[in-house]
Amino acid sequence: MKHLHFTEHAMERIRQRGFSSELVELLYLFGEWHHAKEGGFRIRLTHKLINILIKSKKVTADIKQKLKANMDRLVHKVLVVEGDTLVTVFNC
Repeated sequence: MKHLHFTEHAMERIRQRGFSSELVELLYLFGEWHHAKEGGFRIRLTHKLINILIKSKKVTADIKQKLKANMDRLVHKVLVVEGDTLVTVFNC
């Protein structure tokens, strides 16, 4: 994973909102990136995209297992990134 910097605010929100480092990594690497109104990007995963990744031959068995195990948790999480900095996280 490209080195991602975490703001103090992001670290606090990760703790408060039940994110794990594994969830952050999976979202960052495989999520859909959408421009955020306030700048930067919002990154999220959908059930549809996770199912596509699980069926993909380009994704390792280890990653597929992580996606399957965390599917319901991943689809309700969003990262907000500006450049190489994680600004905040939230549940949707």
